[in-house]
Amino acid sequence: THNGKDLRTEARPISTTEALEWYEMAKEVQGNTQNAVNVLNDLLNYDKIESGTLRLELTLVPIWRVIEQTVKEFKLAAERKQLKLETDFGDILKDEESGMFRTLSQRFALSKDVRDNKLVGDSVRVTQVLRNLISNAVKFTPEHGTIYVTTRWIEKEKTEEDTMDTFMLRHGSKESFERSGTLTVSVKDSGAGMTREQLKKLFRAGMQFNVNALQNGKGSGLGLYIAKGIVEQHNGTLAADSEGLGFGSTFTLTLPLHHVPETDVTSTVTDSATDGEMSDGEKPSLIGVDSADPLRILVVDDTPSVRRLLCRLLEKRGRICTQAEDGNQAVERVRESMVSGLIFDAVLMDYEMPEMNGPVAAQIMREMGSDVFIVGITGNLLREDVDYFLSCGANAVLPKPLNISDLEVLLVEHGVANHAP
Repeated sequence: THNGKDLRTEARPISTTEALEWYEMAKEVQGNTQNAVNVLNDLLNYDKIESGTLRLELTLVPIWRVIEQTVKEFKLAAERKQLKLETDFGDILKDEESGMFRTLSQRFALSKDVRDNKLVGDSVRVTQVLRNLISNAVKFTPEHGTIYVTTRWIEKEKTEEDTMDTFMLRHGSKESFERSGTLTVSVKDSGAGMTREQLKKLFRAGMQFNVNALQNGKGSGLGLYIAKGIVEQHNGTLAADSEGLGFGSTFTLTLPLHHVPETDVTSTVTDSATDGEMSDGEKPSLIGVDSADPLRILVVDDTPSVRRLLCRLLEKRGRICTQAEDGNQAVERVRESMVSGLIFDAVLMDYEMPEMNGPVAAQIMREMGSDVFIVGITGNLLREDVDYFLSCGANAVLPKPLNISDLEVLLVEHGVANHAP
């Protein structure tokens, strides 16, 4: 019939070419949306830096792994441009007995002297700075170019006076640590380079050079200004150098390190993460220990496609995922895990859900006696909303859309994961 013919026409399968066209259009829409989100975030961060209200969530950061993991995020982007992206940790990874160099993924790759030197800082903000520097290097380096990320620990001179710094850590504990030296991270590329005049203006708000040619007209021009503000709030420095146009650029980040023996780190991380007591044998080590058992993560969100996507991304990193569609189901899953002994290592909890929202579910889990690591995932980024989620039992809160790398850094930082996959 005529109607049947219309139905067959409307329901015909699409060709591979059409599917690819739709896929490319969807990617373009997603890219434009992410660019808009990035510009909005830059504007919000700019306002906080200008007004002096940027708030750092201070913890003991496993900075060596944070650097390695952040560089890994850009490997694919570098390969697409056929760029050589390499990291160099120098003697930090040198085995004193064999003289060989190891990777951070190897068991006890870091010597105790190195492991006992920590960055007291905001891991999310520091990662933001590193991403900005490496992203710029990838963006401004032409095909077949090179990018070197070099990390060094400059030990405090023995003749220098001991300096004790006091910090208010994220979960309210006040701690004092001895200054032990300086971390330097340099990102050197073979890209566009800059003139002396451009270098003088580089860290000003809104500063971009040759925007249409180098950035396709995108970006806010606030990234380096914000990065410098974050670094200075950590009592560090951020500087740039270039031998001129066509000779590439080098950005150098310095941050203070403090002496924090690993036993102190383990205790601090465990207490802040669980608000409970654990025996010495149960306390997670922050750096240098590989776990044979994959992490078990409960993903809670009322949107099926979001749950599936998060599980897929996490499972690609070796995690075992279980899903729950609302707060009630999440509470029941955690209760069942406590009875069976197959405890979840972490719960990713959406804020707004029907039946029972994330904060209420987190509060019930705590009342049940669960000390599972709860990460709130929310688009409600007002300070009072985040504080409310935390007060209900969440250990941390991350924004939507969730960046899996931010989550992995958080899990390492709190000792839930021994190292990022």
